[in-house]
Amino acid sequence: MNHPIRRVAQSIFTALGLAVALMANASAETRVDPPKWISEVPVLRSGNAESFQFRANMEMFGIHLIAYVSWAPPDHRAVILCDGSDGLPLLISVDGHAWTYDLVSGQILRGKDEPSFEVRVKNERVDFAFGTKPAGQSGSIHVDFASIFSRKSAALQTTEDSKGRVATFASSESEGTLRVTSSNPPRPTSVLFVIPSANPPARIEFDAFRFGAPIPQWHHSLDTEALVRDVPYCDMEDMKDFPKEKQEMLEASKHLMLAGATFLIRPAIHDLGARQKLEGLSVKIDFKQMELHEKLLSKAWLGALKHQGIDPAKLAAGPMPIDGARAAADAAPETSKTPNGLNPALVVIDLGRVFAGHPEMEKAQREFTARFASDNEARQGEIAIAKKLAGEVAELDGKLANSDLGEIQKKELARLREDKDAEVRRINERTAAVNTAMEKWKAAKHDEIVKNIESALHGLSNGGESVIVLDKSASSSNKVPAVVFSSEAMEISEKALEAIRSGKPISPDVIKNVPRKLRIAGVDLYKVFNSVHQTTEVNDKIDEVVRSSNAEIKARMDSLTVLMNEVNRLASEVQQTGLDDPQKEEKKKVLNEKAKLLQKGDEELKKVESARDRQFTEIKEAGMVRVPREMQKAVAELARKAGADLVLDSTGQNSGGVAMALHFKGIPDWTESVIEKMNSASLEAKSPDDAPLNQTISSEKLRFGILDFQRVLSGTPAGEAFKRKEAETTAKLKELAAKEDNEQNAKDAIFNEGRAALDSIVAAANNVIAAQKGAPDFNIVFEIGGKTDNGTPLAVSYDHVPDLTEMVIKALTEKGQ
Repeated sequence: MNHPIRRVAQSIFTALGLAVALMANASAETRVDPPKWISEVPVLRSGNAESFQFRANMEMFGIHLIAYVSWAPPDHRAVILCDGSDGLPLLISVDGHAWTYDLVSGQILRGKDEPSFEVRVKNERVDFAFGTKPAGQSGSIHVDFASIFSRKSAALQTTEDSKGRVATFASSESEGTLRVTSSNPPRPTSVLFVIPSANPPARIEFDAFRFGAPIPQWHHSLDTEALVRDVPYCDMEDMKDFPKEKQEMLEASKHLMLAGATFLIRPAIHDLGARQKLEGLSVKIDFKQMELHEKLLSKAWLGALKHQGIDPAKLAAGPMPIDGARAAADAAPETSKTPNGLNPALVVIDLGRVFAGHPEMEKAQREFTARFASDNEARQGEIAIAKKLAGEVAELDGKLANSDLGEIQKKELARLREDKDAEVRRINERTAAVNTAMEKWKAAKHDEIVKNIESALHGLSNGGESVIVLDKSASSSNKVPAVVFSSEAMEISEKALEAIRSGKPISPDVIKNVPRKLRIAGVDLYKVFNSVHQTTEVNDKIDEVVRSSNAEIKARMDSLTVLMNEVNRLASEVQQTGLDDPQKEEKKKVLNEKAKLLQKGDEELKKVESARDRQFTEIKEAGMVRVPREMQKAVAELARKAGADLVLDSTGQNSGGVAMALHFKGIPDWTESVIEKMNSASLEAKSPDDAPLNQTISSEKLRFGILDFQRVLSGTPAGEAFKRKEAETTAKLKELAAKEDNEQNAKDAIFNEGRAALDSIVAAANNVIAAQKGAPDFNIVFEIGGKTDNGTPLAVSYDHVPDLTEMVIKALTEKGQ
C-alpha cells in the first residue's frame, strides 16, 4: 500500500536530523584532546543508578517545542512533548505507553510505544530523536553531551570559576555552549546548540537539570477509563476492528507519529510560515480539517489532563512542574537520593470511611436520584408485570402440552404465549439496560472519588518522602482483611478527610508523627481459616443442612418418580385402541389429576431445594463474617501483647488472583500462634506469656517495592500464554456448564490447570525479585495491578517507592518466560 503521509513524515524528520547534524561532523575537523572534565560529564540514559530530569526547548522551522524528560530506577521513564506556544502536551509517553494529541483523526491515540529521547554522536554524526518507538523496539533515553563537545575539541574554548565550568564552540554552521557544576563528576546545568545556517536559525536549549530527585508528579501513566469520559479516544490496539476508512486515517496518524511529524502539525496551525513549509511537502495534510479538530479537542484534552494531575499551565510556566513543598525538597538535587524502598513512611487509611465521608458523595447521591431513583417506582412496576407475565407464559406452556387441544386452539394459545413472552423480554431488556447504565455510572463516580482521594494522599510525599498508604478496610477475594492489624499511630483517615473537605492535598507534616521503626509481622489467614474450630463449626452446620434437606429431597424425588411412572402409564393407556368413550374419559380424568399432582410436587421440590440453598448461603455468609472477625480479634490481641504496629495477611489475593503482598520475605509468621489461640477454649484463655513477643521485625530493616502483575502478564511470553490458557479455560467451563453431566470434579480440574499456570508466573516473578543483586533484599512488594473489594490496590497510594514491574518483565522475557 502506498503511504504518501509516511513519505511526508520521513521528509520532515530528515530535515530535523540534518539541521542538528550540523552540530558535529568529526570527519571534517582536526582532532585534539578535550579537557578531561568534558569526558566526565555523565551520560543521561536509561539504566542509570541515579534519577535525572531535564527540559529541552527546541526551536526549528519557526516551531517551538518543549520536552520534559524524566528517568528513575529501576526503569521509570517519561517524555512529555509540548507545544511551546501555550504548553499544551502533544505527547505523554510513560513506561511503555504513549498518549498522542492527534489532529489527523481528531482524538487522543493510545499505543504501546516506548518513550525515547536521544542526543549523541553516532557514526560520526549527531543522532537527535525524540518521541516514541513502537512496541518491540527498545525505547530509550540517551543524552551524551560530552560526545558532541569532545568532537568539537579543535574549536573548543573552556573557562572555569567558582560557579562552574563552561565549554563553547562556534562556526558558521553551528554553535554550542555547555555549562556544568564544579563538582566531581561535573553535572550539566544548561546546554545550548544554535544552527545559524538553518532557515530560520534553529536553537535547542537544555536546562532544569535535576539529579537524584524524586519522580515528578507529572511522571505517571494516564487513567484510560477516566480519559475516555473526558475526550475523544482511541486505542491503537483496536485499530483492526474499525471500518476501513477509519483504519486508513489511523494508519496515517501512526506513520506521522512514529516519524515525529505529528508534533509539528499543531504548532504549524498557529504559524503561517511553518504551515507553508509543511504544506509544501504534501497536499495530504489538510490544515482546515486540523483546525476543526483542534477546536473540538484542545479544551477537552486540557481538562482531562488536569483531572489526572497534569497541569499544562505549570508545564509551560516553569522548568519542571513541581507543586508546593515538593519544590523546596527538589531545590537541592545534589543531596537528594533516588528512592530505594528502605523504611518508607507506612500509614493506613480506612478508605471505606473516607469514601463515605467524601463531600462528593452527597452530590453523587443527588445525581443518582435525579438520574435513576426518580423512576424507580415505575421500573419496579414493570418488573412486577414481567414476573406476572412470566407466570402466565409458564401456564400457557402447560396448556400447550395438552394433546387434546385442537389445532386452532393451539395456534391461538401459541400466539398469546408469544405476545406475553415478547413483552417479558422487552421489559427485561429495558431493565437490564437501566441496570447496566446505573452500574457504569456508579463505577465512574466511584473511580472519580477514589482518584480525588489518591490525589490528596500524594500530598504526603511533597516533602520528597517515600510513602506507602495501605487501605485497612480492604478485604481479599476470600473476604478476609488484608491489613489484619494496624496501630493507631499509623492511622490518617481523619487527616485525609479534613484535607479532602478543604480541597487541598494532605500536608506532608502528617507523616512526621508516624513512627519510622514500626514492628511488623505476617499471618497466613487462608491457613488459619481452614485450621480453626470456628470454621469447622460452620462447615458442620452446612453439612447438617445438606444432610437433612437431602433426605427430604430424596424422599420427594422418589415419590415424584413413582408418580411420573404412573402418569406415563396412564398416558399410554389413553392412546390405546379398544377403549370405549366412557373408559377413555375416565382415564383422561385420572391422568389430568395425576399430572397436576406431578406439577405441584415438582414445584414443592424446587421450593425445598431453594430453601436449602438459601439456608446454605446464609450459614456460609454468616461464617464468612464471624470467622474473619474472630481471626482479626485474635491477631489484635497478640499484636498488642507483642507491641506490633502492623500485621499483614501474607497470602490474601486480589481481583487478579495473586497475593496483594506478592513478595513477602523475612517477615515473622504468626500463623501457628493465631491458630493455637483460636483453637483454645476461648479467645481470652491464652496467657500473655503465649504471645509471640519476639516475633516482629522493625520496618527500618525492611525494603519495600511495588509491582503491577497485570502488566507482567501483558508484557511477557508466559503472560501471553497464560491469557490464551485463561480463554481456553473459560471456554471449557462454559461448555461443561451446558452439559447435563456437569461434574464439579471436572470443573475443579479445569480451574486448577489454569491456576497452576498463573502460580508458575507468580513464582517466576518472585524468583526475579529475590535474585536482585545488592543489599538489602526486597522484603515486601505490593501488587498494584489487581484490586481489593474496595476497587483499589491494597497500597492505595505510593510515592517514591521502587516499581519492579519493568525489571521483572525484562528478566522474564530474556529467559523466555
